Amino acid sequence: MGDSRLGESIIRHSSLAASAGNPVGGLTGATFTYTLDESTSSVAITTGTITLGGDLVINSDDDITMGTSAGVAIDADGGAFDVTLIADADTAGGGRIIDGGGIIDMGTGDLRLVANDGIGAAGALAIETENLTDVAAATVTGGVFLDNSTTGAIDITTVGGTVGVTATTSGDISVLNTTGGDRNITLTNVVTANS
Repeated sequence: MGDSRLGESIIRHSSLAASAGNPVGGLTGATFTYTLDESTSSVAITTGTITLGGDLVINSDDDITMGTSAGVAIDADGGAFDVTLIADADTAGGGRIIDGGGIIDMGTGDLRLVANDGIGAAGALAIETENLTDVAAATVTGGVFLDNSTTGAIDITTVGGTVGVTATTSGDISVLNTTGGDRNITLTNVVTANS
């Protein structure tokens, strides 16, 4: 299987951006939902390539890798833009959300992560976020590992049909809120780890 590199081959090394002050392709004031459905390969999100002016949905039947180096891979900090990443979208088994060094920088929107074989990994391989507020994540195996590194009160809640943070068959769960002023984590919905 090959890789789709969001930010390189799909949009040819330019940024995907849309907002009133930053038009794309001549559009001014554009706000849109961008959806990528990749059925035959993994998706690697190149660090520094996605700046949101609307919601983002990435569906892959295989893995999704967050970033290709340190830095922000998905910049949703400009507003209430929801980010949804689904690995194993075909539910055939397989599919992880992998830390490649990139950060998901949230605004006031919700983050939804779904996989079959794990979301991040323990320690330095956790999925890195900034400004995280509402989050829901689910995997069958492999666990869920998130590390929010800036101010933000995290609420584990329901996002887009995913309830709480769950590893249904096996895997640990780690949600860290490590830096900044308000480092609370609220459990509006269930956290279930089947280790």
